[in-house]
Amino acid sequence: SSYDRASKSPDEDWFANNDRSMFVRKETNSGREEWVMMDAEGPGAIVRWWVTAPAYKGIIRVYLDGAAEPVIEAKVDDIVGGTALVGPPLSEERARGRNLYLPIPYAKHCKVTFDRPNFQETNKNEDLLYYQINYRTYEEGTEVESFAKETLEQSASKVDAIQKTLLDPASA
Repeated sequence: SSYDRASKSPDEDWFANNDRSMFVRKETNSGREEWVMMDAEGPGAIVRWWVTAPAYKGIIRVYLDGAAEPVIEAKVDDIVGGTALVGPPLSEERARGRNLYLPIPYAKHCKVTFDRPNFQETNKNEDLLYYQINYRTYEEGTEVESFAKETLEQSASKVDAIQKTLLDPASA
């Protein structure tokens, strides 16, 4: 989450509210500076994303199971609230926030990064990225098939059926 890490206890900055553009760390991948949004050991799955910003700039990358190349790579607003992976209602904008409810499973490890050219040098109002990534960690030894775009494509008809039912439950 992009929560303000200055908020430590009721006695120390408890009401700190600078809760945007906070990242776990900065690192370099393939010559790019990327800000780590999530870094979790698995097995597990991302189950929900939420982001909002005055301007959606930058690329999200999802690295699974220690791979050097991301399994997902697209503009932040195309992934969360857009149609890069799925459409409404699993991915859409509501009340000025963008949401994604498509599970992203991983067998061993998941790292999510955000890359934005000149991130710290841009207009400060455009530097605001608020986010939450909710995930589950499963018991060690749980077998999980990591996310792959090919599997998502093969499951397109099932995903479409689920989305239609969610949009019109009476039709099920």
